[in-house]
Amino acid sequence: MNYTPKRKPTAEALNGDYRYEVKFVLDESALPTLLAWVRSHPAGFVTAYPTRQVNSLYFDTNDWASLFDGLGGLTSRGKLRFRWYGPDISRPDCMLELKHKRGSLGTKISRPIEAIDLRGANWGDIVRDLDKQDLGPLVPVLARSHCPVLLNHYQRRYNVSADRTVRLTIDTELVCYDQTFAGRPNLDRPEPRQPVMVLELKGLWRHERRISEVAGQLPMRSCAFSKFTSGVCGLAYST
Repeated sequence: MNYTPKRKPTAEALNGDYRYEVKFVLDESALPTLLAWVRSHPAGFVTAYPTRQVNSLYFDTNDWASLFDGLGGLTSRGKLRFRWYGPDISRPDCMLELKHKRGSLGTKISRPIEAIDLRGANWGDIVRDLDKQDLGPLVPVLARSHCPVLLNHYQRRYNVSADRTVRLTIDTELVCYDQTFAGRPNLDRPEPRQPVMVLELKGLWRHERRISEVAGQLPMRSCAFSKFTSGVCGLAYST
């Protein structure tokens, strides 16, 4: 058994949808083997949604609080990001999200924002425009975490178990763009790619036993992994 959920969440979930999230990290060269494992898994996984590009733009505080919380392995931690989909990374028509984790439990609070032209503005203008939008409970979060740090995108495959209780995603072709020292969004100078892929199991906390069973039937060990933390640390290493 590779994974054992720890405990039920408290009643203070941000969106009321706490989920268990279990990750497995492999080299991209193992993709054909991984897809074969998924097809033959006893849970009977089927395609839930067409493969698409996922884009994320992460923000942090002046003192890198989100990064250091992740590196320090804090039980409770969060990060602020834009999230949008599709091949165009220059116009986020998207959500502003606070992703919050407590151990293996994850939830998020999201607010829709107006489309932004990343090629047509500098970071100061973008943050000021965000301040004018109705961000609800995310207003104080943006006030603290207003520094753009990292933009990444990847291809995501979506699968769901036959009983619809466990979602399985596979993320490949991860690309990162450093935003830390740019006055304007950097959309054209990606960092050297890390040839890794991430398989993730997700399910509502009430399905913890089922998630544990599905994870235990995969021939690999789960691990802690953050695309944000890995991406930012990769930027530091590359410089």
